[in-house]
Amino acid sequence: MAQDYDKLLKEILREVFPSITEKVLGIQARKIEILPFELQYTTELKTDQLYKITPLSGAPFALHVDLQTKNDKTMAARMLAYCGLIHLLHGLPVQQCVLYTGKGRLSMPDAIAFPGFTYRYQLLDMRQFPYQAFLASDQPQEVLLAIISDFGEESHLLVTQKILRRLRELSSSERELSRRVRQLSRLGTLRNVSTLIIQEALAMAITLDKTKDGLYLLGKEERQEEITLNMLKEGLSEEVISRVTGLSPREVNRLKGGLPDKK
Repeated sequence: MAQDYDKLLKEILREVFPSITEKVLGIQARKIEILPFELQYTTELKTDQLYKITPLSGAPFALHVDLQTKNDKTMAARMLAYCGLIHLLHGLPVQQCVLYTGKGRLSMPDAIAFPGFTYRYQLLDMRQFPYQAFLASDQPQEVLLAIISDFGEESHLLVTQKILRRLRELSSSERELSRRVRQLSRLGTLRNVSTLIIQEALAMAITLDKTKDGLYLLGKEERQEEITLNMLKEGLSEEVISRVTGLSPREVNRLKGGLPDKK
C-alpha cells in the first residue's frame, strides 16, 4: 500500500510546481502547461509530473519530475523509458528530474550506459535545499516542504516551531490550520519528527482532532500501547501522551512503570 506521505507530496508538488521549477530546478519559465500524464505504447506508464515549459529564452521542452521516497536501483532504466515515450508522444526535447525525499542516504544511480550510448537524468535530494526557502513562501502547501528540507545546524524542535508558527500565520481558520498540521505530521514521518510536530502543536494550543491527528498520524496500524511506549522513550510528557493517544494518565503511568530505568 502506498504511503500517505507519497500521495500528499505529489499533490503538493502539483499545487506549487511553478515555484519548485524556479527554486529547486533553477528554471526560469515564461509559461508552464500541463501535459497528459498517461503514456501508452505497448505498455502503460504514468508520470508524477509532466509539463511543457516555455523558458524565458530558448525553445520549449517537456519537463518530467518524479518523486521518490525510497532508493530504486532501476531508476535510471525507468527514467530512460519515460524519456523515450515522452519525446515520442509530444515531440519535444525532454528534461527530467527525480526529487528524493526518503529517510535514508541517497544511493540511486543517475545514469545508465551501453556501448556507444549514455543516458543521464538530474537527481536531487530535498535535503540539499535550505528549509528557509520554503518557510518564506506565502503558500502554506509550499511551507510544508520545509519539514523535509535541510535544517542546517538548527534543531528539529526549533525548525518545527518555526514551521508551525508560519502555518498559523498563513491559515485562514483553525480548521485549515488543523488540516495543515495533519499534512505536516504525515510528511514528518520522512524525518522521524511526527510525534514532535504533534507535541509542539498541542503546546501552541492548536486544535487537533485526536481521531485524525493522534493515532492516525503516529501510525494507524500500531496499537495504542506501542505508540505510548515509543513516545515515553522519546521523552514526551505523560500529559501530552494522554492527550494524543486517548489513554488515561493512569494507564500511561502504568506503561511507563514497565520501562527499564535510564542509566
